[in-house]
Amino acid sequence: MDPELDVPLDIQLPAYELDVVERSPTYSERPGLSEIRLHPEPLSPNPSCSTQHWRCETKHMKIDLGPHIWGLSSPSYGQNGTVVGSIRLTGQRLNIEQLSVTFEGRLTTFRPYYGPNSDTAATVVSHTVQLYSACTGVAFPWDKEHHFSMPIPSEVNTPGGSTVPTPPSYNCYFYGSALGLAYSIKIDLVHKSNGIRKHESKVIPVYYLPKSRPTEPQLSTIPRPARLQDDSPLYLSWLDKVHTTPVIPSWPSRCKQSLEPFEKSIFLSLPDPLVACSGDNLPFGISLIYPSDPALAKILTRCIRVTLVKRILFGPRRRLLGKSDDTESAHSEWVLDTGELKSQNEFAEGVRLLRGFVKVGGRGREASWHVDCTGVQYLLKLSIVPPKHMACYIPVFSAEVPVEVTTDHWDPLAYREESSLDGIPTPAIGLASDPSANWIGTSAYGSVV
Repeated sequence: MDPELDVPLDIQLPAYELDVVERSPTYSERPGLSEIRLHPEPLSPNPSCSTQHWRCETKHMKIDLGPHIWGLSSPSYGQNGTVVGSIRLTGQRLNIEQLSVTFEGRLTTFRPYYGPNSDTAATVVSHTVQLYSACTGVAFPWDKEHHFSMPIPSEVNTPGGSTVPTPPSYNCYFYGSALGLAYSIKIDLVHKSNGIRKHESKVIPVYYLPKSRPTEPQLSTIPRPARLQDDSPLYLSWLDKVHTTPVIPSWPSRCKQSLEPFEKSIFLSLPDPLVACSGDNLPFGISLIYPSDPALAKILTRCIRVTLVKRILFGPRRRLLGKSDDTESAHSEWVLDTGELKSQNEFAEGVRLLRGFVKVGGRGREASWHVDCTGVQYLLKLSIVPPKHMACYIPVFSAEVPVEVTTDHWDPLAYREESSLDGIPTPAIGLASDPSANWIGTSAYGSVV
């Protein structure tokens, strides 16, 4: 044994003294003002575990819309959800003529650049259930609790005559323009008092937040080409599930040279079908095919910019004299994320493949939807702008590809989620978790068209 490590064991440890006698904290079911209760509600979303209900009342009605499950500021429903509740009448007995419940969704837009008639409103869905009508000749059961169950339709007929999935609740403000899709439940009571027919109603705002999923698994990256093909205009041969298109060149207005040498020289490769999950990375590949001019491929590699753009469609663009163009939608847009190039391969001299990804917003907070030419759209934009001193020798390349964005991943066993919650569909809570995400007035990337 090393003599330096031979330490006697009879050394006395120093004595420690506490200046303040610490006591254990007192515990109480009611936390003090300086304490934080981490979980004021049960963590389980099981309705039977929730003691809080969505309740409101009017002069003669007490309304209950069921348990408060999802932690949002209003009652919330998922895809194929059902509005379930009850109504109990109170106070002095009345001569009831009608009692009804209506689920309604209204789409509103506002554009400050098109004069005083720039705001529009349209009913997207309206469904009414009659709980009582005096026309039946049956006396109204005053002391009875009136229950109702109203399925939310999965599809709606748009004002333009098409059928689309029922869009989610939405609210967006962008430099003075606004787009809103609001759902509500209206309880309407018609009664007679002193010979006068009166209406008593209560409008309750609710969220409709349907989850959306791809129909098949998505690619996490653009794979390497299978082989070289000298006789193919693409030059690189891709596997299935990858769609490759040429990027269109264009000259500035002052340049009038031929574009033929630059056609089919740059290609954009994306997953097929092009569906991305909110919060995931959307992969892309860019091929530069210049076997006779390798220096040009190297120059353009440094000029690539890929962005994912969120576009808000406000409806048909209004023209002068009150006319509108139904084929073109007024829109505003901003950049969600800028793409990153992660790998670069040179298959032959002047033949380059660059692969990267762009992030699709926050987890579960983005979703594509539309009602005619109004809605939310996502676009992947590619731009290749040469240096200024070469602007008359090399054209600009640009591409714009629509991307369908879903709230959730592909899941063949998604039905298990609903079965574990007593048949209640889970809302896409991320769509309502950050109201400020779509309230934009100072974005550096914003554009209004």
